[in-house]
Amino acid sequence: MTDKWWILALSLSVMGPSHGLTQTNGLAGADRDTWYHLSQGTEFFPLRFLLALNDADSGEPFMKDLERFGFVPDPKGPNNPHGLPVGMTADPTRDLRFRDIVMVGINCAACHTAVLEFGGRPILRADGGTNMFDAERFRSALMRSAQKTIDNPIELVAFVSRLVRQPRHVSFDAKEVLFTGPLAKKVGERIEKVFDAVDGPEKRVADKLHDLIRQELQEKPFDLTRGLVTRPEDPKLQEATSKVNARIKSADAMGSSILTAETLLEAAPFGEVITSLRLLRARLEALKVGGHPIMTPPGFGRVDAFGGARNTLFPDKAGPLDAPVRYPFIWTIKDTLTWYHWDGNTKSRLERNTGEALGVGAVIDTETFESTIRFGNLASLEQLAMRLQPPVWPKEFGETDPKKAAEGAKHFKKFCAKCHEGPKADGFIIDSLTTLKTDPRRVQNVRRTVGGVRFFDAQSPILKATIRQAGLQVEGDKNVWRPSKDLEPKLPEGYANRPLPAVWASPPYLHNGSVPNLYQLLLSAEKRDKTFSVGHREYDPEHLGYTLKPARTMFLFDTRRPGNSNSGHSGPEYGTTCLTDDQRWELIEYLKTH
Repeated sequence: MTDKWWILALSLSVMGPSHGLTQTNGLAGADRDTWYHLSQGTEFFPLRFLLALNDADSGEPFMKDLERFGFVPDPKGPNNPHGLPVGMTADPTRDLRFRDIVMVGINCAACHTAVLEFGGRPILRADGGTNMFDAERFRSALMRSAQKTIDNPIELVAFVSRLVRQPRHVSFDAKEVLFTGPLAKKVGERIEKVFDAVDGPEKRVADKLHDLIRQELQEKPFDLTRGLVTRPEDPKLQEATSKVNARIKSADAMGSSILTAETLLEAAPFGEVITSLRLLRARLEALKVGGHPIMTPPGFGRVDAFGGARNTLFPDKAGPLDAPVRYPFIWTIKDTLTWYHWDGNTKSRLERNTGEALGVGAVIDTETFESTIRFGNLASLEQLAMRLQPPVWPKEFGETDPKKAAEGAKHFKKFCAKCHEGPKADGFIIDSLTTLKTDPRRVQNVRRTVGGVRFFDAQSPILKATIRQAGLQVEGDKNVWRPSKDLEPKLPEGYANRPLPAVWASPPYLHNGSVPNLYQLLLSAEKRDKTFSVGHREYDPEHLGYTLKPARTMFLFDTRRPGNSNSGHSGPEYGTTCLTDDQRWELIEYLKTH
């Protein structure tokens, strides 16, 4: 084949602008906005804190250029007033102890919205596709930035001075004196300059604040998960709120004076800084729950979800994460795919969605099973996902060749259809590792026991208890995950057959994203690239994958690391040793239309 497509590589962009696209594949208008920004109850950081926080590495506002984490930008609008990227949500917390503070979270669209570019220009936004979101990079950067702010008094004071000038989306306490207009500006300036003094009363204020910060850092951070209350009728609400106020609010630092505008200005360096420090440390501790030792970095477009779930739910049995998998496309769940995940381990949407919400930041009290999950919103998101359709090959990628595609259809029928088309492609049938020979880590890890109990048998009671605590009915008392004591305990190790409509729109390939394009997937495993760049969005419409020649490398995928093998799906039964090169290109042409 010619190198005609590489001519445009000279003008590639890395994670460039992707708004303004008009193509849709099932969702549009307000429905699309809902898919992008409806909260599922994940709550990892207050919006005001995020808007005031600076990035630990660049010193720039943390919320600037979120595309560095693989987020897809989305412009401000009536349904996105804060201009948050696709998949980022902002909603009042369900934790009633905090009086509806607006919390930022993640929903389905962060991982399942693909953007494909060509010649440095966005061509297609495929809702339900594989996004290049790097959740671990995002979480780690947020943790580092919060920690740097906490550790450095000057950084902390600068953060608080920015914080008090932010609009208060909702009050922390109904009785709290709000900083508004000129007063907010005065308080911010007062805090910003508190460490500038060299002598006199101002210096004594600065010294006292330094002492209070040091004392506060010696205290154990507040645990936000204990005592979680989400229902107004809960008799524990008043007591729980009082405990939070006593722990978070800075009564000792502020003194007992009546808070007029003048006394508020004097007390502001103490009250706001210490209160913000306590809340910031508490939020950082909550983020640490999602932090796990990592053997194999996932990079862009992947996550080790079940490894993280094991470590979060059973911290005493935690282990390093070494089996990241790519985010699958989900436009097949309406009428084709009925068993979920790469290993087809459940068909329960309710329990699957509960586990997913907990995995991406919903707060849970593991003693009471109270959680911040918004089950009604999860159901709404699921209904929207059911309307997703496979995207259509864009004309900007070039016209398809009907004659070649017709020949390619024959090759698909011979080598691919037996696993990826028809009733056998619903995710139920498991292809054994002895046949597939793809990387085994994911399926083997999920079957490791937890204290002598199968993982799914240990996980299921927690999911059911969380659902029941929310007032919902579970799908029976038996385990709906496999393999488990109740469901196919002898299920072979392997991965599920899945349908492939518009598979061209969700590179890279195999369950772990170890093959950069579909052309290489049709080669014998030993001929596939051992390393390649991920994180950019520039598409190669010839080989059907992201280009191997990006402007710069965001993350180098190395197939030699644990869990990253690009072996398997190779041999005569898969056509990799039978197809001629011309026949491979015919099959590629067909996949553009499939």
